[in-house]
Amino acid sequence: MDIDEFEINVMRLALRGSDDWVVKMRSQIPHLKFSKREHFNCGFVTSFNHSSKAESFAIPREDSGLPVSGYPPAINARRRYPEDGLVSFLVWLGEDGVIDRLEAVSLTDDKWPENIFDGFYDFQDDSECIVQVIADEK
Repeated sequence: MDIDEFEINVMRLALRGSDDWVVKMRSQIPHLKFSKREHFNCGFVTSFNHSSKAESFAIPREDSGLPVSGYPPAINARRRYPEDGLVSFLVWLGEDGVIDRLEAVSLTDDKWPENIFDGFYDFQDDSECIVQVIADEK
């Protein structure tokens, strides 16, 4: 099984921007390899392995010791079914300094489409600014 194009698109949307750490994470995407995908009532988690070409790094920390603002990178999307709702996709860096998973979670209910990549539209940032529109195929 491979990484789905939907997952690649979602990670690129979550990792838009020019901060050095965001650029480094985005550069890892081509080196990721599918490991496993777990589907839950309220979302899914896809885990990755990576090739040795993926450059590892550490997320910068604030003076408080917490990760820099914006980590984990995320993108939200509207979902058409099984019920209209809002979901969030988060990209996580592993302890080895390389992306290790993509997490998707419903923010409005505990339902998820049977086809886990289906029915999403109007990808938006946390300020509700639309960054990508997916045409309605129905």
